[in-house]
Amino acid sequence: MFILELILFIISILAGAYSLRSWWMSSDKPAELTADGSMILRYSSNMFWLGVVSLLMGLGLLGVTFLFENGIEAGITVFLMGVIFIVAGIWFIFGYFHNRLIVNQRYIQQSKWLGRRTVIDWARLEKVRFSAKSGNFILKGVNGEKIKVSRLMRGFNNFKAILEQQVPDASFDHESMAEYKKLIEMEQELLEELKLDNQPKA
Repeated sequence: MFILELILFIISILAGAYSLRSWWMSSDKPAELTADGSMILRYSSNMFWLGVVSLLMGLGLLGVTFLFENGIEAGITVFLMGVIFIVAGIWFIFGYFHNRLIVNQRYIQQSKWLGRRTVIDWARLEKVRFSAKSGNFILKGVNGEKIKVSRLMRGFNNFKAILEQQVPDASFDHESMAEYKKLIEMEQELLEELKLDNQPKA
């Protein structure tokens, strides 16, 4: 039992690390464009495949619990882990298909669960702040509308360029933006260290 749980834990950590690395790389990729020149921001396909892997692992764990003589009672930990993996897998898959943004010089629009849409014109944007916990830029309109833009979306850098161009400095929450700059500096330092460690020694 312990060995099985340990193996699954290691696999999940490696899969998560790979996906996060891929998402960070996808933010540097240019956004997709629509026919009218608007940008489409969405998560990379790695989010979908991570969801598929999590779902399959969860189903496998549920199947393992029924191999024990006493069923779920004997493998309650494995059973709960399976449920968690299934929920996470469904969340990843739905997030990939049902969370995208359309950005242009006039407005930003977010489409989420069940086709729900939120639109904020740049001229009616009240506040922009960065959430260090979620890694999202949170945009708030004058009527209370909220749009969250993840740093892990493809085309994020394109979005940020338009954001800085369209939104006046007074609308930014400077305290949270300072946290964002520190985070970027830390990531750059870490990447530089990794590059140095991977260089062949003379």
